[in-house]
Amino acid sequence: MKRVLYIQHAGSLGGSAISLHLTLQKIDRSRFSPIVGLVRPSDTLHAFYESVDVPCIDMPDITTYEHTTGFHFGYMNPIHWIDRWKQRISVERGATATNRHVKMLQPDIVHLNSVVLLPSAIGLSRTMKPYVWHVREHPVHGLFGSRLRYIRKALMKLPTEILFLSNADKIAWLGGSHRGIVLPNYVDLSKFQPDCESRAARLRLGIPIDAHVVLFMGGISSIKGTIPFIEAISMLQERIPMLRVLMPIPSTASSHSTAVRIARKILPIFGYGTYHQRATILLNNPDVADMVIKVPFVPYTSDLFAASDLIAFPATVPHFARPVIEAAAMARPAIASDLPGTRDTIINGETGLLVPPGNINALAEAMSKLLLDKAMAKRMGTQAYIRANRLYDVNRALSTLNDIYGRVINAPL
Repeated sequence: MKRVLYIQHAGSLGGSAISLHLTLQKIDRSRFSPIVGLVRPSDTLHAFYESVDVPCIDMPDITTYEHTTGFHFGYMNPIHWIDRWKQRISVERGATATNRHVKMLQPDIVHLNSVVLLPSAIGLSRTMKPYVWHVREHPVHGLFGSRLRYIRKALMKLPTEILFLSNADKIAWLGGSHRGIVLPNYVDLSKFQPDCESRAARLRLGIPIDAHVVLFMGGISSIKGTIPFIEAISMLQERIPMLRVLMPIPSTASSHSTAVRIARKILPIFGYGTYHQRATILLNNPDVADMVIKVPFVPYTSDLFAASDLIAFPATVPHFARPVIEAAAMARPAIASDLPGTRDTIINGETGLLVPPGNINALAEAMSKLLLDKAMAKRMGTQAYIRANRLYDVNRALSTLNDIYGRVINAPL
């Protein structure tokens, strides 16, 4: 049996954490023994991964190199210059820390669960330890593109197998290179029951049986398009009186940025606010608050999909949207921004609708169209379900991943 060390960058529950949790459940335990290293440890993550009998080790000394749509440092913010400098000089420290943990744990292969684990990739390449680099994010070009070139060079040169969530991500990072394998996010279809009666789910959530229900899984985040979404549903109040919105909200909002932490305290003094603060004000507007049903964020959400007519994912940057494929597993159509990543998960007009990113009117019209035409929504949901079974089944994906591990472990050094 081969030991696999998964190094996880994320410090909270979300798409990356859920994907890893599902991998740990489904990985072939007769061939592989998993262990998780947490770069940003928390009691929540320990409990989450240990619930599937996988031990967790804290690795806070491993640094990350952030330059993706999820988070990056901007040239125009003076505070970010300090953060960028600190990040750049910490690469060597992260590489050394990774090798120290690997020497202690002696895994047969390491799975880096994000492109931001660049320091770990550099360290592992020096020891020739077999590893897989899972690129879950889309790149940011930045002002000059220097950081993108730095990461791209590593992806091109370091000796490892690279996994991408979509062909759009692969092209964005590596252009026309033949390197890398596209392995989309996956779902456990057995946990989703598209025939589940929505009535029971709505009763449990306190939603009127005859309501029109939209599910928004983005929390409060600029890259998920929270504010455009709130503005779009506000436009539908008179047109769709029984409109309800399900919004899972994480318990806390976190940021790696010093600038954001300072802004949260200072901007309100001058009558402004951070994105989170502005979105919260909109959500607390009485007209909006009457429509929105906030629920705690949970890793597996089939009940929320069962209670919904459709899901909205109006991202402002390229994404591979896990909620979109989970909606498909529940035979629910999705409305999303027409961006790389979502184009891979939605066939426009067949499994859902794509709208221009940031276009509030188009988003409102698309939601109105599917909410008021139940036959169209059902037809698209059925096609989405058929496609999810073909492309996103966890058992098929993990069979591929098992083979990749075996090939990398046995590859000549």
